[in-house]
Amino acid sequence: MEIVAVDGEAIERGGGRQDYILLRAASSTGQAWELLSDRGGALSSQQIFEWLWAVHQQVGKAQWVIYGGTYDFEHWLRGLRPPALRQLDQGLPVVWREWLIRYRRGSHLDLEPLSDSGTRLRVIDVSSYFRRPFLAAVSTWLGPDAAAASVAAGKARRGKFGRDDIGFLSEYCGLEVVLLARLWRAVREFVAAEAVIPEPTTWSGPGSLAGALLRRHVGIKALGEVPEHLERIWAHAYYGGRSELWRVGTYGRPVWTLDLRSAYASAARELPDLRAPGKWLLVTDPTPADLGRFGVWWVDFDAPDGLLAYPLPQRTVYGQVFFPRRVSNWWWAPDVRAALEWARHCARNSVTVVQGWVWVPEGPARPEPGLGPGPGPFGSGWVEAIYERRRQLAAAGHPGAELLRDALAALYGKLCQRRRPGERWAPRWHQRAWAGWITARVRERLWGAVWAVGLQHVIELATDGLTVTAPPPVSLGLGDGLGEWRATGWRHGGVWVQPGLRWLRGEVPERPEARTRGFRPGVLTLEAVREAWARGDEEFEVGIERFVSLREALVAGDLASWRRWRCDTVQIDLLGRSSRRAPLRGAVSQPGCRLEPLEPRWVEDWVDSAAYDCVPPPEDDENAQLD
Repeated sequence: MEIVAVDGEAIERGGGRQDYILLRAASSTGQAWELLSDRGGALSSQQIFEWLWAVHQQVGKAQWVIYGGTYDFEHWLRGLRPPALRQLDQGLPVVWREWLIRYRRGSHLDLEPLSDSGTRLRVIDVSSYFRRPFLAAVSTWLGPDAAAASVAAGKARRGKFGRDDIGFLSEYCGLEVVLLARLWRAVREFVAAEAVIPEPTTWSGPGSLAGALLRRHVGIKALGEVPEHLERIWAHAYYGGRSELWRVGTYGRPVWTLDLRSAYASAARELPDLRAPGKWLLVTDPTPADLGRFGVWWVDFDAPDGLLAYPLPQRTVYGQVFFPRRVSNWWWAPDVRAALEWARHCARNSVTVVQGWVWVPEGPARPEPGLGPGPGPFGSGWVEAIYERRRQLAAAGHPGAELLRDALAALYGKLCQRRRPGERWAPRWHQRAWAGWITARVRERLWGAVWAVGLQHVIELATDGLTVTAPPPVSLGLGDGLGEWRATGWRHGGVWVQPGLRWLRGEVPERPEARTRGFRPGVLTLEAVREAWARGDEEFEVGIERFVSLREALVAGDLASWRRWRCDTVQIDLLGRSSRRAPLRGAVSQPGCRLEPLEPRWVEDWVDSAAYDCVPPPEDDENAQLD
């Protein structure tokens, strides 16, 4: 299939506003097109749509792609009125003049003329396949010398072009779309040649690769009908990954970062097939063997105050997740097992397992969790085959290894997708039981690593990994296989400010590796943080320049700010305050000198789960069954 790459550029008008004046397109067969405003102002939505459709008709069947398309898509939509923009932001189709438009931020924009119903042009934002700036993606896939110097110069000046730069803009943008067409051609050829991954029917991100895998190995549906009260219980038991900073400050001795290799895909191998013959069994007198089954349990948890960390997540009325010392709720079996192990180390008799629903399949018994894959749809070997192929590609330095990594990671994302506004049915592979159990299983494995290393040595948890101040034991399961632990040593320690905001020092302590999630490189520096700590500051201000998206403008009720580049100030808390941890007590200068432990936060306004405490069985039997 032919590929058409498209991109546009704007010139600065003052006050953060821009005029979107140029569109360029190039095909993988060497054709090129340009639309330049002939009136000196911004291109109108009608002009853009007519030009796109004219090129589409000329090319015929082709796949249209753009890189980082949110900026361009929202300039294309500038002519629509606020009610239509709100509909688009909610995922609903809109009729504007003679066009039917659909828009999903970060994914694609669909354009269809009402006069030619059934013929659609879809422009796909492919940047999510690469997760890096455009020039870095080009260098990775096409070689370090593929991009011309003018493209790099244009990227550096983006958002600051003037009317005198139109000639350069046209050249730069034209080279960019040629590179994008080549880049996407390389990706398509890689996927077509790989036996372990089928070619998806749509290309809306790594999730489309995961969808193709699920279609091949799982089937068109993940689950049939489920009793309503179980769906409600599953919703209460579902939590995402645990990302939490337990200590804030500076540490000058060696540390180790531990990461589970393809954690969620590895956990999925233990899932049962809930479409197979079997039944849900209500267990009111649980045994250790019952907790080894696939099930969800009501637990009463009551532990002493003042401990470093507690095991069970809970949600506030505002949707924030924290880990309290006293709570009762439903949790999946891995969370319950982790809580019982926590109680053995920290506070005996603090966990009471009251009752639970377990899945009892008809047929061969499953192995105990953690002893290998079971007979479910993820345990037949195809996940291992993809992981092994990814490992081979990584060893050869091939960028396709990252695509396979992201496809495996997106399997979980497909299971936890929710219904969008306007959609009558849940997404095809929506399976809250599987999704909730996967994240609980990974949290259980994190706690296993905590006990193997020692609770007192843990600095941070990060979904599928942790940072520790003691060398990990071999018994933890270190290796390069699926679901094994990877350990990376940092000889000179590091500095921790917030989850995802840290600097790690390797062999050359003067050049720490920055992990500043949400900030561009160089915007937030270690020196600035340490100076703020030395002054005793509780917060640190960082200025960032960003593009105001449609969603942000709608939420703020300020459409006048839409499509502007705006300088904002972000407050960085230096005391470790968050919805999960309490701030430091004492002198705020201490984090600049050493690690300081943070206390779990006590929250009163959590979601009341009492309504689900005693779920009545559908029969009078002690152990009721649901087919």
